[in-house]
Amino acid sequence: MILAYKDGYHYKTCSYVDGGRVLIVPGVRLTKEFSLGKAYYGAKNSWIDVTKKVAQSIKTRVPFKASNDNFGGDPCKQVRKHLCIFYSENNQLKYKTIKENREFNPDIFRAKK
Repeated sequence: MILAYKDGYHYKTCSYVDGGRVLIVPGVRLTKEFSLGKAYYGAKNSWIDVTKKVAQSIKTRVPFKASNDNFGGDPCKQVRKHLCIFYSENNQLKYKTIKENREFNPDIFRAKK
């Protein structure tokens, strides 16, 4: 597979082996220091952007439960949801997942501000 993308004003390509997986998260830039990219809550093909809520929690160090009530509704009924947090660190895209109804504790990013 060949992936073509735009980096600023230049177009670049990457090659991946057949059967490989590619994760593309729009809006996330690779950085040396910790940087929150995006956070989504949902399942399958139904996700809601909850980046602001996660960013506020990291800033204030206040944990919260990853639940339908905390994210304004159920984006995918009858299916277990996850909170997926995409971030950059050491010039790599990374992610963490929290299962539905489990606590998100911003201390998982303790050394990262």
